[in-house]
Amino acid sequence: MKVILILVLFTFGEGLEPVTAEFATMAACEAGALAMFEEVDDAPVVAPFELTAGSDVIEETMIVRGQDGTDLGMFSCSPLRASGGRG
Repeated sequence: MKVILILVLFTFGEGLEPVTAEFATMAACEAGALAMFEEVDDAPVVAPFELTAGSDVIEETMIVRGQDGTDLGMFSCSPLRASGGRG
């Protein structure tokens, strides 16, 4: 199974830094995302992103906050599904 990481690191004053990567497992994807946030904050806190009505957010999106509660970014790990041979 391939898992795709979509990650956005909030870098205030510099815009957004989107990252995509591919992993073999969901656990490896989540660990990879956490490692990226640990470069910004020694102890990032990961929590589910709370959806509001009408939000267009990928399911299973997680928000990451720093030790001081500042939003560092968000990420989602999603299994890559086979195309099913359209055509």
